Order: sequence, then C-alpha cells, then structure tokens
Amino acid sequence: MKVYLDNCAYNRPFDDQRAIIVNIETRAKLVVQQMIKDAELELLWSDVLDYENNDNPFEERRFKIAEWKIYKMLTDTILKRKGLDVLSEAFGLVDAERFISLVLREPFDYTEWQRDLYKDVSLDDFCHNVKKFTERKE
Repeated sequence: MKVYLDNCAYNRPFDDQRAIIVNIETRAKLVVQQMIKDAELELLWSDVLDYENNDNPFEERRFKIAEWKIYKMLTDTILKRKGLDVLSEAFGLVDAERFISLVLREPFDYTEWQRDLYKDVSLDDFCHNVKKFTERKE
C-alpha cells in the first residue's frame, strides 16, 4: 500500500505531546514510519513536501524530515516484485521467467549497448528526438 504523509504529519512528533490527541497522532505516525522502514508501506513524496519543508524555521526538524525522502525509493524487495509483475504482464509468467534466465546467463553491458545505439545520431538529432518524445508524453 502506498502512503503519503503531509508536513503536518512529519512535524507532529516535534509538537507538545501533553495534549492527548497530539500524543495519539504522534504514536500513529511513528507506527506508519516503522511500517515504511520495514517495507510494509511504500512512501510517496512530492515537490510540495520539499517546498514546505524548506521553509521550516527549525533546522533540526527540516533535516530530520528531509531524511525521510530516501524511503520514497523502492526497496529491493518491492522493486523485484514490481519488475516481475511488469514482465509477467507483458510476457506471461513462463516467458517472464525465461527472460530473467536469459539475462542472468548472457552478459549484457548496458553502457556499451547505449553507446552503440546512438553512435550514428548527432547531438542535435538526439536533442530533437528527446524533445519530441517529451512533447508526446505531455
């Protein structure tokens, strides 16, 4: 499951914990944080979080909150699971496993492949193609 925490949630543990509601919300947030660390939840992040956190007047809080951004990256387990899901959907389970076997058996140098792929393309043509590709995506 994916979860998005806004800046209020990230700041809640720094608030005065004497109020019962603040203390309960903090405990709930800490449970969610642990689930993120344990890869039971997938953390979402946004540019808005970065923007708002950048304006946080408390330096320690700002740095502690920014540290959570690393958890937005997929864990190895989630990445492998999603990769297998994509391959299985595209090829079917048997051919997806066959594909993985082929990749593991035959050495593949992505950098060399990338270099050969565009060796006859000028920089201007490459930039033009990237621009066209980007416009199609929007």
